[in-house]
Amino acid sequence: GGSVRQPAAWCGVVGLKPTYGRISRHGLIAYASSLDTVGVLARSAADCAVLLDAAAGPDPLDSTCLRECLKVNHFKAAVGITEETPTGKSLSSLKGFRIGIPQEFHIEGMEDEIVRAWDDTVHILSAGGAEIVPLSLPTVPFAVPAYIVLASAEAASNLARYDGIRYGGGGDGGGAASPLWTAAGGSGAA
Repeated sequence: GGSVRQPAAWCGVVGLKPTYGRISRHGLIAYASSLDTVGVLARSAADCAVLLDAAAGPDPLDSTCLRECLKVNHFKAAVGITEETPTGKSLSSLKGFRIGIPQEFHIEGMEDEIVRAWDDTVHILSAGGAEIVPLSLPTVPFAVPAYIVLASAEAASNLARYDGIRYGGGGDGGGAASPLWTAAGGSGAA
């Protein structure tokens, strides 16, 4: 994971990975079917909301797409985009928002700059009226190993159709992959 969030962080823009099924995946090449989502990169959270409003919704061509999506303009409304405030709410108007802060993400060995940015962000959100709720996600240590197993297995299955190899074959016992193995062995490939 991270094909949206990491480039956004590196480029100084906002990256939004929507809830699984919020945006249709119809027409995409599947990588890891149980993990794939269509993400948004934009200059601001307000721009992400506009894009999400445009892209979100049910799609009869994608069985994983949510059938009951939120109404159009819900996301824009959530960040306060109106005719009068086209860039959305200011941080001084976060009253009513509850923001969970996973304690497992504040790890030993984090660089001081990251810790300061984390703490400053929590302070800004709190000062803006948001309720900050410390929470625990005890299964976080298992997330990366689970991701590696799932993504690898699903990618192998989904992308196999593009590798040009077809299994099975004629009655010579060699199957369609035998010439590939012979060629690879002869070229020094392992």
